Amino acid sequence: MNLKAKLKYSHGMTLEEYNLLKRTQKGLCAICGRKDRDRRLTVDHDHGSQKKRGLLCNKCNRALGLFRDDLEILKKAVLYLEKYKM
Repeated sequence: MNLKAKLKYSHGMTLEEYNLLKRTQKGLCAICGRKDRDRRLTVDHDHGSQKKRGLLCNKCNRALGLFRDDLEILKKAVLYLEKYKM
C-alpha cells in the first residue's frame, strides 16, 4: 500500500495534510526532535478518540504504545529516571 492510500485508510488524512504537518514540525519527531533516518515519521493518534496528535519517529511512537499512552505510567517512568540519573 502506498503512503497516500495508507494515510487515507489508517488515519483519514490526505497526503497534503501529512506533508503540512511534517512541514509544521520541520520534518522532526514531535517528541525527541530528531529525524527518523530509517523510516518516515508516523502519524500519532489518541487510540480512544482517534484524534491525530502529531508525527513521531518510530522509537517515540513505539515507546508511547508500550506505555499504553498512560500519563501516570509515563510520570512514574520520568521519576524513576530522575532518581537514578547519573
